[in-house]
Amino acid sequence: MSEHLIVLNKDEDTISIVNLATNEVEKTIATSHNPHEVVITHDGKKNVCCLFLR
Repeated sequence: MSEHLIVLNKDEDTISIVNLATNEVEKTIATSHNPHEVVITHDGKKNVCCLFLR
C-alpha cells in the first residue's frame, strides 16, 4: 500500500490526495468554503475535514 498526503487547498475550496510514491494527485475533492483542518482515523478508513466559516 502506498503512502498518501492530504492537501487542503483553501483558496480553491478542495482537498487533493497525493500519492507520495509517484508525486501524482490521485483525486481532488470539492469542499465547502475554506477547508482548514483534517483528522484521519488510525486505520485510514475515515477522515473528517473542518471548514473555517466567518
